[in-house]
Amino acid sequence: QLVAEPMTLTKALEEYTRYKSDEGVSDKDVAKRIAKLRKDLSDAIGEHKLKHVPLADITRADANAFRDHLLERMQPNSVLRNVAVVKAAVNYVIKEHSLTIPNVFNGLKIKGAGASVEDRHPLTDEHIAIATPCYQDDPLAWALFVTLIDTGARLSEIVGLEVQDVDLQERSITIRPNSIRGLKTK
Repeated sequence: QLVAEPMTLTKALEEYTRYKSDEGVSDKDVAKRIAKLRKDLSDAIGEHKLKHVPLADITRADANAFRDHLLERMQPNSVLRNVAVVKAAVNYVIKEHSLTIPNVFNGLKIKGAGASVEDRHPLTDEHIAIATPCYQDDPLAWALFVTLIDTGARLSEIVGLEVQDVDLQERSITIRPNSIRGLKTK
């Protein structure tokens, strides 16, 4: 009787890549991101564990090693996002293959991750005064600058506005995903 090959981290990432691609996410974007994660996982826990060790034998120490490897070169919030992809891939195969193993990537503590009071402050009057001369002479740049100051929106949200997002009667804009760009946050 043939025994099925065990689920490994490599296989989990491959299946998750196919799943996300089928969901309408760009194949290239998903594949590129997963390839970077595979490299980081390989650097952190070794190629052998990544390709050949059953997922059930991957330990919390391996997950912590991956986290620590990422923290050497990334900010905590970036580490959180990268770990979340691996966690999602493992959760996906656990569910799809009815595996009865824990996901060692769940609940990893990443010191300094998450929103803080220091994250995004509005521009101060002093910052605006310093920047104003740089934009005043160009009508398009000035319109963008004033819109950014008045709304607190992200630059991509403003430059990605479509005609239907602007209401001249109400003198307002609606920031929503459109054909130019999505939204980073709700």
